[in-house]
Amino acid sequence: MNRYITSVLLLIIALSSINLAYSESSVKSLLLYYNVPSQTIGTLTFVNVTHGTSTYAALYKNNALYLVVNVTPSQYVLITNKNEIMGIMRNKLINDSIAAANLTALKAKMLKYINTSSTQLNECLSLTGLSRGYTCTVANNCQSCQVVPSCNKVLYATNGPTGALGYGIAIFDAQYSALNSSINAFMSAISNVNSSNAASNIGIISSSELNISNLTSKIYQNTVFPPTQNITSAMLSVCTSYHSITSAPWYCYAIGYCGSLNYNYSALYQINAQVATVAALPFSNSSIETIANNVANNAAAYVDPVVNKQKLSQLNLVLNTTLLNYSGLVNKTNVLLSHVSNAIISNELLIMQSNYSNMLANYVTENISAVQQNLSMQMVQLQRDYAAQNALYTEVVTLSENNTKYLIAAQLDTGHLDPNVASLAFRQIDVSQSISGAISNLSLAKQQLTALSQASKSAYYSSIPLISITDLGRFFGSWTAKLMGSSSASFNSNVALAPVYGASMSFIIGIIFLLALFVMYVLLNSKKKIMKNSTAKSNWHKMFILVFATTVLYTIITFGIDYMAATNSPYYTFNNAVNSASKVVIAANSTSAAVNNCALAIANSITARNKTAIIAHVNPTSCVYSNYSGTFDDCMNAFAKENTPVILISSSNTNSISAYSFFGTVLYLSGNSTFINTCIPSILLR
Repeated sequence: MNRYITSVLLLIIALSSINLAYSESSVKSLLLYYNVPSQTIGTLTFVNVTHGTSTYAALYKNNALYLVVNVTPSQYVLITNKNEIMGIMRNKLINDSIAAANLTALKAKMLKYINTSSTQLNECLSLTGLSRGYTCTVANNCQSCQVVPSCNKVLYATNGPTGALGYGIAIFDAQYSALNSSINAFMSAISNVNSSNAASNIGIISSSELNISNLTSKIYQNTVFPPTQNITSAMLSVCTSYHSITSAPWYCYAIGYCGSLNYNYSALYQINAQVATVAALPFSNSSIETIANNVANNAAAYVDPVVNKQKLSQLNLVLNTTLLNYSGLVNKTNVLLSHVSNAIISNELLIMQSNYSNMLANYVTENISAVQQNLSMQMVQLQRDYAAQNALYTEVVTLSENNTKYLIAAQLDTGHLDPNVASLAFRQIDVSQSISGAISNLSLAKQQLTALSQASKSAYYSSIPLISITDLGRFFGSWTAKLMGSSSASFNSNVALAPVYGASMSFIIGIIFLLALFVMYVLLNSKKKIMKNSTAKSNWHKMFILVFATTVLYTIITFGIDYMAATNSPYYTFNNAVNSASKVVIAANSTSAAVNNCALAIANSITARNKTAIIAHVNPTSCVYSNYSGTFDDCMNAFAKENTPVILISSSNTNSISAYSFFGTVLYLSGNSTFINTCIPSILLR
């Protein structure tokens, strides 16, 4: 049977291949483009299929549908959509199945099988009166049998309607009705199969054939028929054990009122096999869907790698051109949103990220050009809104930092808690706290900080005196440092001794002047140009005493100024030193992350002032920077002699910031990690 169906399918495929409306070579080229192996292509059979106004090539492999190609003249396309394949191939698959099923032959076989016992059945219907339109039940006392004298006689000779004959006729009546109904259903369904009702009719054929098979296999097991030849004496011997016709085997009460049935059960087995084969053919939507799904998977296995490569190339081109700045825009927007609460920007960012993620996940099925255009517009809009909001935020942060800078500098300048500075500081703290999280109202923050800005500047500039003893001392200190160039003492010793050196130099200068005056006196006297009276001598003596006293006084004043400069240096002095220097050294006296990060932040502030920033790593015994390596004291002494400002950062349990500006100019910052992380010098030097 399977061999027969295969032959029919091959015939159908061969006939359908005649007069193809497309180029097989073009289809093969399409398959090669999608990397279908040449060996596989060589095994394919081409079948022309028309659906609607389009033409398709159905490609069969080993008599099974393998691929479907749209062969529209303008473009050949390998179809990967299951539903599209179902729509194209449904009628053809069903019609091919109808042809392969050979229902005409099946119908003939069934008629032949039924007719093998139709004569006997008709005779039995006549003998039992069932052919006259009557029925046989206990309720109607087996009316059909009573209208036939011979049947009526046997009926009452076998215990009436409930006896062997009546019981058998009632069962035969029901079985024949069911058999006749199944035969009619089978014949009607098999005679009217077409592409629109094939699935339902094949289902009826299968179910009715099963009923016919079951009924004809059991209908003879009835008391109205004689026992079959397989009933042995041993089987009959047990019948005495049964006392009820309903519980005993049928052959125990078989009276053979009707003749034996002669169904050809060998033919029935063949019918069963053919019906099973027919039922397995693709008639139902589910079976056609399975075929279409397999074909779609076959196509996808070839198409997807090629399409994925093409789509990935398109995606990468978009990512590397139009969307090149996407990540940067997302990162900086997220940074802004961590400081500023803005629902519009948040929503724009969320939508853009969602579309971007969807493109990355579904780029194979997405229209990349459309997605690119959409994302590009979203990026432009987000960039515009970000720029406006970020500019305002930057302005707020700058105002806050400047206010903080001026207030800290003012506090460092005065050296004590100024009530006005303290009041401004508390107001600045309140505003700073309000903008420390996600700022909800930038305009209000800007307004508050702007109001504090002028007051903070005034407080700072008010802290700077018109005449600074410290700056004057720093002037002497710079010369002192140069004159102390040959000193091998430690930096701390030089710091401590610098005022003494400064005063000593002042005294020496005074003595030199006094000696010069004395030499001049001696020369004038030797040339007799000085009167030698007592008045002249007295005047010269007074002059010497006055010069010496002036020298002593000048020395004392110099020491006082130097000492005050060495012990009390306000921030503005350090800032002035930075302004006049070409480079600034940041000395990191620790390897902690806080110190290193602060050093980098200070370096950025120095660089922003168009000065060179040098980061040196120091400890009590060493100093390393650039290509230089030496002792701490060598470094600090050298920086002092060069008049190079130094910012020394150290880890400490005590938080402090102070300035020194006499033998060198140093801003000291020390404290724990939390304090160091505030990195006040980086703010002050901006």
